[in-house]
Amino acid sequence: MKKLGFTPHELITGSSDAQLFISGTAAFLSQLGLIDLSAGDVSCDVSEVFDGIVFELSSNCKAIEQTELMLMFDDARQLKDFCTSLPCCISEKLRCCELYKYNVRYFLLCLFDRSRRWAAAQPALQDAEADEVRMQKIREYGEFLSRTPIETIRKLNDP
Repeated sequence: MKKLGFTPHELITGSSDAQLFISGTAAFLSQLGLIDLSAGDVSCDVSEVFDGIVFELSSNCKAIEQTELMLMFDDARQLKDFCTSLPCCISEKLRCCELYKYNVRYFLLCLFDRSRRWAAAQPALQDAEADEVRMQKIREYGEFLSRTPIETIRKLNDP
């Protein structure tokens, strides 16, 4: 901001150059994954404080419904087959996924940015469970293996 010569007053009053600066800042934060510009209208309030400027970004979008599911695999081969054949329409809705080993089985604990009804309609997720108590038990007593299991397994299989 200082390099571009903006004063706090220009940012607060919203001159066209200042609005362009704020838009660029929001785009940069979006690239870092700190805000989601595609989720709806994003507004920015600028205020001056004693030692600088505060940008307050807020979104008018509706909250995204999320569903946490658990998938169980008897061996590593089943897990590999699932990860490599997972359709993009499902993997792009995946917010996070963790892989655990508990006893002799593998468990994927997945959080989706969709409703439980959407998940139930997906053939690839038909064996998934939404048992929160069991998922917590696996997190507590299972051996944590990966925060990015699907991506890692897919990369290992690429020629």
